[in-house]
Amino acid sequence: GSVRLREATARAAVAEAGSEEVVVRQLKLIIAITRLQTII
Repeated sequence: GSVRLREATARAAVAEAGSEEVVVRQLKLIIAITRLQTII
């Protein structure tokens, strides 16, 4: 549940930024963070 919330929040922030490079970086960060959380 919280993961979807974070993704939605990140997507909203990305939409405001309006930059595809920012989108890619944000998504990569989210994926890395979620992977770390699942490992822990």
